[in-house]
Amino acid sequence: MAKPKINWDDLIIDYSSGMKISELSAKYKVSRQAIYQYFERHAIARAVDINISEISRISLDDRYSKMHVLYSQLADIQNAVEECSANLKRSQFQMMALFRHMETLREALSDIHDTHIRKTIADLRSDLRGDIKPTVLDDDPDGTT
Repeated sequence: MAKPKINWDDLIIDYSSGMKISELSAKYKVSRQAIYQYFERHAIARAVDINISEISRISLDDRYSKMHVLYSQLADIQNAVEECSANLKRSQFQMMALFRHMETLREALSDIHDTHIRKTIADLRSDLRGDIKPTVLDDDPDGTT
């Protein structure tokens, strides 16, 4: 059984006048996917028929301008997402550098603490052994208390 021939010119005119793809599919007895594929294959190369009414031509122009606006918005969104992704990567590297710096500071503070503890313990041991040096007061001329 041969497929019925579809009059694509009439289909495009109906589409430009505002018919939905599902309505076109029912009217011309063709699948919606076939209509989408036809539009995709012929959208750029196909010239608008001169016999299209002014209302249909305006409708086509309106749809084209809306589609152009949507593509521009999508491109803007894509650029924003890419910029956010780049910012997140930069932030991740900065956070890693901060964590490395914090670890270096922790090690330095730990060393200072350990040194202080050792010195304090050594001073306490020295005090317990009696290695206390007498403190000289300003008004004691011979240095005895």
